[in-house]
Amino acid sequence: MIKPRQRQQRLGEILDDAVKKAKIRRKGIRLSRLDLRRHDFCSADLVKAEFYKCRLRACRFAGSNLDRGAVWNSDLSEADFSDAHCPGIDFSGSVLCGACFRRTNLRSAVFSGTDSRSADFKDASFVGGDLRRSDLSRCRAEGADFKNVVLDEARLDGADLRAANFNGASLRDLKARDAVFVGSVFRAADLTGAVLNGADCSSSDLTGANLKFSCVKNVRLEGARLFGADFRFSRGLTRAAKKSLKREGARVTVWSDKAVLALLSLGLALGIFRFFSSYQYLDISTLRIKTIEAKEQRSYRRAIRMDLALSRKVEMRENLGAMLNWAFDAAGIYKTIGRRSQALKLLTGLLKKVRDKVLVARIYIEIAAFRMEEGDFDKAAALVKDIRVSMFGDDDETLWKLAQIYRGLKKYPEAAVLLKKMLEKPGLDPGRRSEIEQALVQISRDLDSGSPSRRGPQASPRSGEEGKTKPAVPS
Repeated sequence: MIKPRQRQQRLGEILDDAVKKAKIRRKGIRLSRLDLRRHDFCSADLVKAEFYKCRLRACRFAGSNLDRGAVWNSDLSEADFSDAHCPGIDFSGSVLCGACFRRTNLRSAVFSGTDSRSADFKDASFVGGDLRRSDLSRCRAEGADFKNVVLDEARLDGADLRAANFNGASLRDLKARDAVFVGSVFRAADLTGAVLNGADCSSSDLTGANLKFSCVKNVRLEGARLFGADFRFSRGLTRAAKKSLKREGARVTVWSDKAVLALLSLGLALGIFRFFSSYQYLDISTLRIKTIEAKEQRSYRRAIRMDLALSRKVEMRENLGAMLNWAFDAAGIYKTIGRRSQALKLLTGLLKKVRDKVLVARIYIEIAAFRMEEGDFDKAAALVKDIRVSMFGDDDETLWKLAQIYRGLKKYPEAAVLLKKMLEKPGLDPGRRSEIEQALVQISRDLDSGSPSRRGPQASPRSGEEGKTKPAVPS
């Protein structure tokens, strides 16, 4: 068994060694998995110090400097941090039951997930801190400054927070049953979904606070400032309490709690119906099968909805190439049923979702083909002007569409070169090979005869030669 004197001597050696290493690294000391119970760190310079899984129960840090330090997953029960300077310190996952933080500077400190039950935070400053999911039940924090602090999902059951400052703080889903907020300030604070049953908010300032969907049963509000406070959809308010709040300038729901609950249930039911009716619950393989069935049955509107659902699903998986394929399919069905404006709107909307040059070029080709069908050859030519064939690699479908556009624009040499390159690729589909060979034969006839079978773009009347076609512009 190690004697207390030997233990202190050994700890002293460890700390001296840590200090030497810190000087070499020019950072704070690092201590891990050490038993430092009841050690005295009073007035110590512990800037950027790190304690990991250490036993620091009943240690004294009074007046010490823990600026930007970290004490992770450690036991700090009954530790004393009175008058300490701890801005930016991180206590994540630590136990702080019964610890004393009187007049401590805890600006921008992190207490996320800590167990701080029965701790003493009187006159402490937490400005800009993060206390999400921390347990501060039965703590004392009279006069503490919680301005702009995040206390979402935290627990303050039975806590004493008289004259505390919560201006601009986020207290969403806070649990503060039977807490005391007498004289506290909650200007512009967000208390959405907070549970405040039995809390005492007498003489507090709730001007502009958001308490939507909160539970405020048996809350005391005598002498409180309530102008602009939002109590809509809050539960636990009697009719008389609602009238009183309205007289004070607060916003309340005129319906009863049962009516509000029925309205929320209806909204949930509609949301569920919309989810299942939008095909979002189906997996990709099932949606593919149903899309094919819908096309065979000529149920085009249903096929469009399933195409768009598939497009959204694969977009969530960051498969943008597949997303374009399903969107192009939906645009094709729009054109089939005569809704060409919807098809163009869908295609142009894809440009906002895609940044990759190859995918943008694919969209331009689809829009150019659309313009060709409408006879707008000038816009089609402008869209494919800067497209390079080498961008698409083995994408035969896109290359075939580009070749057809070149033929429509009377760019026969470019179309022929592109089709010949496609023929040289091994493993080309026999059906596609036959189409390419026929297209090459037709292009050679058009070049020899000088009278193309496809109608090209017409010259502008301003040129003085109305009816003549524009010369092909080499890409």
